[in-house]
Amino acid sequence: MAIIHFIAIFSQNKLIKTFLNVNESIIRAGVPSSSHRGVGTPDSTNTEETMKRHQLRFLLLPAVLLAPKGIYCRATKHWLSHGSSWDGFSSNRTALARNLAARYNDTIGLLAGAHAGGHGFQWHGFSIVDENYFAEKALYPYDTGLSAILNKQVAKWLHLPASKGWEDDRRQNLWGIPTCLRPENEHGATENSSCVAVAGSYTPDPPLAGINEVNTNFAVYSELNNNVTYTVAHCLVANGQNVNHCVPLLLALLLTNDSDTSTAIFQRLLQLWDGVGFGPPSTSFEFAVCQNSSACRSRPLVGKALMYSTRSLGYFLFAARVMQQRGMLVPAHTILEIQERLWSLQQCDTDAKGLPASYSVSGAPKCPPNPGTPGVPLLGTQLTSVETAALALLPYDDRINTTWFPASQEQH
Repeated sequence: MAIIHFIAIFSQNKLIKTFLNVNESIIRAGVPSSSHRGVGTPDSTNTEETMKRHQLRFLLLPAVLLAPKGIYCRATKHWLSHGSSWDGFSSNRTALARNLAARYNDTIGLLAGAHAGGHGFQWHGFSIVDENYFAEKALYPYDTGLSAILNKQVAKWLHLPASKGWEDDRRQNLWGIPTCLRPENEHGATENSSCVAVAGSYTPDPPLAGINEVNTNFAVYSELNNNVTYTVAHCLVANGQNVNHCVPLLLALLLTNDSDTSTAIFQRLLQLWDGVGFGPPSTSFEFAVCQNSSACRSRPLVGKALMYSTRSLGYFLFAARVMQQRGMLVPAHTILEIQERLWSLQQCDTDAKGLPASYSVSGAPKCPPNPGTPGVPLLGTQLTSVETAALALLPYDDRINTTWFPASQEQH
């Protein structure tokens, strides 16, 4: 213990000063400002897109992994908690927000172009949960007016009787609303029980409105909860395909004061990062490239490329910022590495600003074939996923710190 304490204290007082010439932009927490004139740059600072990597990473990591929580807080918390910038990649983010905003359909009041229903990309399809649901939050720092419109429309659709199965959706945890499954005691009460799982989801057919068919003229889709659950035990041995379920669960645990289990799941997800993606890569992500068509699903898996999920990057970065806010130490170089990977994939759609649903083991984005132009519904062309784009923007939203997961008065 004394040795660990020495390493941590020496790391803070000597090694950081001696070996780390840390740029100020790396350690400050950015506060995006809202644009009231359409989609704009959320931060007037011209942040460098590629930040300096820490030379001390290999020296500090043993102390981070071995030191008890109290030593974390006293010795190295400040450097690692704020070691990665959340105001970087500003031009990438602004371009992606514009890509999303261009999809707005004024007649329906939602972003058009759904990846739902099992019939591939739908130019005249509108996804409530989880595409417009995420986009409403993600666009707020860039276009508050559009965000407000989407918020109103999403709320309207989710209040329909057909959307009742959406209640207690796992994604509400991202906004600081604890939503999870809890065991009942002998009296059937669950109020004081710990979270044990979150529910999965599915897209019902028929949709909320319109007709679910290939090249539909109009359809509104939304996911509902199903009977599939993702448990704490499952997430403690999760793989890269489970990040989108395990992040909401770890946030629910954090919100219900089970920080130890939440931290354990987060550390498991962190272990899955292999330098390229959250592994192991899977052939299942190739289905996204095939746009969920039945012909694609019927093909044998032999010969299909191994792929990583892009949305896992956004989900994890969101969780990382929350955990940093609550005092957990996350290696700054890893967070920067994940951010760099995410924005290196921004090469899709005709504006080359969209993000793919998946990417290869070499880091190449798997953009949809026949790329489309946001806002120009040309049959036969396809756009990237609104969900993936929104999840890329959300980790940079300062409401994580101020509203959804404000810091505790006392962190241990």
